[in-house]
Amino acid sequence: MSSKKLIVKGHELDGQQLEAVIDRSHTQLVIAGAGTGKTTTLVGKVRYLVESEGVDPSRILIISLTNNTVEDMKETIKGEFGPGFAADVMTIHALGNRIVRMRSCVGPVKNKLLGSIIYDLVETDRPRARALLSYVEGMRATTASDISLNGISIRNRGLRNISDVLFEVGIRCEYTRADYSGNQPTPAFIEATDPKGRKLKVIAESENAKNFAKDPAKAREYLGDMGFPTETMNINDLAANVLEAWGNRIPESIGSLISRCKNTGIAIADLKRANMRNPVTVRVPIEERLDLVDRVWDLYNMTCIQGNMADYDDMVIQATDVVRSGGYRGKRYEYVLVDEYQDVSRTLVGLLKALREAIGFDL
Repeated sequence: MSSKKLIVKGHELDGQQLEAVIDRSHTQLVIAGAGTGKTTTLVGKVRYLVESEGVDPSRILIISLTNNTVEDMKETIKGEFGPGFAADVMTIHALGNRIVRMRSCVGPVKNKLLGSIIYDLVETDRPRARALLSYVEGMRATTASDISLNGISIRNRGLRNISDVLFEVGIRCEYTRADYSGNQPTPAFIEATDPKGRKLKVIAESENAKNFAKDPAKAREYLGDMGFPTETMNINDLAANVLEAWGNRIPESIGSLISRCKNTGIAIADLKRANMRNPVTVRVPIEERLDLVDRVWDLYNMTCIQGNMADYDDMVIQATDVVRSGGYRGKRYEYVLVDEYQDVSRTLVGLLKALREAIGFDL
């Protein structure tokens, strides 16, 4: 068998590729570096199964991870075997959605849906509004350290602190970035005008900015000295304004946390139990943020159920439940080939295992 030649995409497979192609193990894992011909080998496997083993192409399923890689794979298969080749090529999420009877996909509107749920919560619920502001502070302590409450990236801490206070009291400010490209370099600065027409300008290199960087309370004192309002707006309005100013950042962050929980099988209750090991100064705000995420998750699930929708994670999780309960009525594949298997999550593996137990295909 090792002397057999196989041409794929106009090239003869090398010895290692050919060995992977003709291997008939019930489970086969091919490990190779980037650019070494994994996709070519996979297509070669399809050719070998169809032409040498007489496998019906319609009994072969090829799974790739994203819509873009699926389209690339479809073009490759079409170029290799011609139009109309009957092997199925899809993402694991599309397979899951097929199993759960083609529900509408939340994917394109997920951030908008989560944003609407969060907005409705913080607009009327003071504890949730406070929790959202705490959540934002958590983001600013990690992945969004330079983002002001107004949603603008301001790297100078002093300017960012005065920008935050202006946002809290309901005054819009303008931020001008530093420009050192010309003959007369200009440092960054903040400008604002209050409802009575009073103006202020704070330059990044000024003593005021340095003071604000050391102590944010100095920024509020400065506003009072300038005759500006200093009272923070209603917390519900503030949380709603921050949510709007930050665009998709907050829905994306909360949605990602929910997705990670789904894909790892970790519940919010598990995170709360882990949080109990933290000192109280850390534990309390994290508990508050987790309560917010938990409530958003509940409302998000309810909205999806009512709208007969599913996100990418639920397509897989719910499909796995259907298969394990004996409800799979789909095609009985003989071979399932997975491209880029190293990127497959725990839940995706769970669906593949459940399907294999139900169908018994080679993988």
